[in-house]
Amino acid sequence: MAHTRITTPRHLRRTKLVGAFAFSLLVGIGSYTVTYHVLSVLTEPVAVVGVATPAVTQSHDGVHAVTPQSPATR
Repeated sequence: MAHTRITTPRHLRRTKLVGAFAFSLLVGIGSYTVTYHVLSVLTEPVAVVGVATPAVTQSHDGVHAVTPQSPATR
C-alpha cells in the first residue's frame, strides 16, 4: 500500500503565507508608530509655567484674567 500524503493546494499555502506577511507588516508598522510617538513626547521641551496659561487674579469687583505680554506688544 502506498503512503498517502495530505497535500495542501499551492494557492492555499500561498494565501496563508501572504496573510502572515501582511499581519507581521501591520504589527511592525503599529509598533514603529507607537515607539515614534512615545519618543517624540519624551523629547518635547517642557512648557514654562505661567507663559501658556493666563494668571487669574481676584479684585474687589470680580475675577480678571491677566495674560502675559510679549516684549513686542509692550
